Amino acid sequence: ALASIFILLLSLLAKVVYHPTSADAELILGKDETARVLLLTAHPDDECLFFAPTVSSLLAQPSAPDASGRTVELYSLCLSTGDADGLGEVRAGELARSLDILGIPEGRRWLIDHP
Repeated sequence: ALASIFILLLSLLAKVVYHPTSADAELILGKDETARVLLLTAHPDDECLFFAPTVSSLLAQPSAPDASGRTVELYSLCLSTGDADGLGEVRAGELARSLDILGIPEGRRWLIDHP
């Protein structure tokens, strides 16, 4: 649990240091009316350890259409619970809390644990 808190704090620090711009989002999202982006990760903690600045940049775009008429829908798919040492349920809970903090709604996130 302490490691997860540390990783989350590091990702929040990255968010403070990295100030995304609308030009960054343009490169990722293009100019379609609705940009649907899937954040695909291997296991819990990847979403905050590696992608927090990207998620922050994408979610900084308005949920209502902006001047270009575009909206952003961000989804998350994690491919395992990271069940090392039998901590799969704990890590699944940590993933849910992390996605809450990052701002990805419950209806747009999935966790698969297929052996």
